[in-house]
Amino acid sequence: MPLAGPLLGAARMSSWLDFNDVGRQREDGAPNPALNKEEIKERLLDRIEEVLFHLLPAGKVRHGKFHVGDVHGAPGDSMEVEISGPKAGLWKDHATNEGGDILDLWAAAQGMNARTDFTRLMEETRAWLGEAPPVPTSRKPVKTQPPMD
Repeated sequence: MPLAGPLLGAARMSSWLDFNDVGRQREDGAPNPALNKEEIKERLLDRIEEVLFHLLPAGKVRHGKFHVGDVHGAPGDSMEVEISGPKAGLWKDHATNEGGDILDLWAAAQGMNARTDFTRLMEETRAWLGEAPPVPTSRKPVKTQPPMD
């Protein structure tokens, strides 16, 4: 009983941990394997507004869409990103006629090409999501036979 007072006081003074945004956990307790492209995209879409303000802090949300000047984050309304529904994450810059999905936007905002810089794009998005990089699979050494004369 004497510990109840100090513990209760400590609980009041400490900040609360919010586990609502924790990624999916495996039932066997093992670490999650590296996420693939679709899983990364899904995780980014789960946090779409946070992603958009991270990439393009000058943007504004109006009428269910995110508006910004361009993929470089300039102020304006030329570019819009859907933030909800089945089209969430799709974007279009009406000034340049460019567009794509959330991964294309991440790449463009970071000065990358989603196709040629794909590995770097996956590394950056995994890191932002707090996911560990994929563990390289070890290759078994190839046994070679000594030359025969």
